Amino acid sequence: MVITSNGGFLVLGSKEGSGYLFETNNEGIVQWEKVFEGPNFSISPTLDDGFILTGSSNGAGEDLSDLSIMKINNAGDILIGPTAFGESIFDVGQSIVPASDGSYVVVGET
Repeated sequence: MVITSNGGFLVLGSKEGSGYLFETNNEGIVQWEKVFEGPNFSISPTLDDGFILTGSSNGAGEDLSDLSIMKINNAGDILIGPTAFGESIFDVGQSIVPASDGSYVVVGET
């Protein structure tokens, strides 16, 4: 969960096996919600007023997961990804933050 520029919250989670994202205003009223295939574990604001997400996806097969990264704008529209990375049975991104040079640092497990 992150605080948005309008004082609301952007909340990331999962719903029925898919990524689930919703934004509230500063009174907690849901403004929009989206369900998508892609990361569902961590979200951080980016330097360009968007958001970067990480988690896992089942792109490698039903019982396997890959670390997944996706970038969205402040309306929840997908700008990049989801992109999956990984070669083992279980790969997951647990946290992601933007670096000052425009790249991203991801922490996870494999």
